[in-house]
Amino acid sequence: MCRLLETMMIVDGVVRNAEYHNARMNRSRRELLGCPDELDVRDIVAAGNGLDGLVRCRMVYAETVISVEHEAYVRQPIRSLQLVRRDNISYPYKFEQRSQFAEALQYRNNCDDILIVKQNKITDTSFSNVAFFRETVWVTPSEPLLKGTMRASLVDRGMIVEEEVRVSDLRHFSQVMLINALRDFNLRETIGIDALSLG
Repeated sequence: MCRLLETMMIVDGVVRNAEYHNARMNRSRRELLGCPDELDVRDIVAAGNGLDGLVRCRMVYAETVISVEHEAYVRQPIRSLQLVRRDNISYPYKFEQRSQFAEALQYRNNCDDILIVKQNKITDTSFSNVAFFRETVWVTPSEPLLKGTMRASLVDRGMIVEEEVRVSDLRHFSQVMLINALRDFNLRETIGIDALSLG
């Protein structure tokens, strides 16, 4: 069975960026499984399942929803990234199975996470999209492994712009920000470009 995943943030009982999660979920069901009907995460996900504050919701699905889990969200700090080259990695859909990332993480050395390079282009970390700061603009790679929901929302709002980012371009940036469904645009949580390990 093709099992897919949506990881969502629930804030005050509301699924953040629900329309983006719906769009990705229903596109995946249609393209991979041939499902013509559409699901809505707001009809599926209990509003925090009794938990207070920020809640991480993990939903596994295929043709129908398989499981929904809730937990209080505690953000883990990421302060350093190791560049890891994986020219054959592919993750166009948010599959539950993530062995490619688990394997790549073995090469993070002493860094907190990895920044994956494919065909000499910067893509994503093991769990998030990225954006880089150059002068007055935040740039996100135009060819990520997975087009995340927060990334799509920030692009649509004009807060980040898409550009091809090669390894050689990194010297033109001063900061990197990790973004995903649980990590919004936050200038207080950036990483200096010198915290990227290229070796």
